[in-house]
Amino acid sequence: MIEMQNVWKIYRMDSVEVIALNDINMKIEKGEYISIIGPSGSGKSTLMNIIGCLDRPSEGEYLFNNKNVSDYSDRDLARIRNRRIGFVFQMFNLLPRYDAIKNVSVPLLYAGVEGAKMEAMSRNALVRVGLGDRLYHKPSQLSGGQQQRIAIARAIVNNPDIILADEPTGNLDTKSGKEIISIFKTLNEQMSVTVVLVTHDPSVARQANRTIEILDGSIVTKSSFEKERGL
Repeated sequence: MIEMQNVWKIYRMDSVEVIALNDINMKIEKGEYISIIGPSGSGKSTLMNIIGCLDRPSEGEYLFNNKNVSDYSDRDLARIRNRRIGFVFQMFNLLPRYDAIKNVSVPLLYAGVEGAKMEAMSRNALVRVGLGDRLYHKPSQLSGGQQQRIAIARAIVNNPDIILADEPTGNLDTKSGKEIISIFKTLNEQMSVTVVLVTHDPSVARQANRTIEILDGSIVTKSSFEKERGL
């Protein structure tokens, strides 16, 4: 589903060159639950941005469903982000004046879904994350964990192929964080959606079926998790 071949990401500022990703080679199959872990500044968010078609490699090839992303127009990439990829961020990014069901419906508006179908799809997504009784609550009326559930519902409302979650537990207490990770596991198992979760927290990374460790823009050949498990 996702394949990177010799991917580099280089930022140039005047005469200064910053290598954010260094010759990345990786594959993620459909239905996998992957964690990408690394310290701040390691390149994991840059890697996620390329996976999510928010940015393009400076060099190398990124294949999404066997097609080189470089061959897509900006309009094509926007359509992929809207319909094929669901995003979940640390800061929730909810619209404060909208209730839960309206927040979830935003991707559907961009996809051209309207009326009763849009409401039914939004309601179903909220039920999936355990917020069927909070449809008309605004973000200010909900806890951090509940707000993140709305963000997850928004990410899955278009039935995407992949969910990309960037530090989704970073603003949550331990209990809420565990509940959010449990939701990702359930969605992965029940919807067969591919989950790629970026984190700096080893306890969160361990919940995935496979871990990719990144350091200084490069994938660690054998992650600390593999060494820990004797793999």
